[in-house]
Amino acid sequence: MGKEVRSSSFTRWFLLAGLIGVGIVIYALPWMFWQLQIPVKTRCAEAQEEFGGDCVEALTAVIQSDHHSYLQKNRAVWALGQLGDERALPALQKVHTGVPCSRLCRRDQHLCQYEIEKAMRWCERGSLFSRWMRASVLRENND
Repeated sequence: MGKEVRSSSFTRWFLLAGLIGVGIVIYALPWMFWQLQIPVKTRCAEAQEEFGGDCVEALTAVIQSDHHSYLQKNRAVWALGQLGDERALPALQKVHTGVPCSRLCRRDQHLCQYEIEKAMRWCERGSLFSRWMRASVLRENND
């Protein structure tokens, strides 16, 4: 009888922990998406103001520009990675050198190859939020 009580108690705690975990995921994923969406929309709006076109085209133009700092270009690379749109691949491949960054990637002094590789991977395969990000950001730009 004592073993059955312990087993039942363990099962209850296990189920409670599972429900708490599901609850956290239900609230955490939309919050994380919202936290990523704000800077992506900001980068898009800034690029579109200068270059026009949709978000991907404008961010791609930032990367290819001779008039933007490395920091601005790295932020555009990051935003393209969040969008995960395969149209960005040619521009990302063009700036990808394959030479890894030093331990601390100085984003104000050069294009971060790690960030470029990650953006290329997400443009090819997608990320957790890329489909939602494209639907949200690109839809708003078309309205």
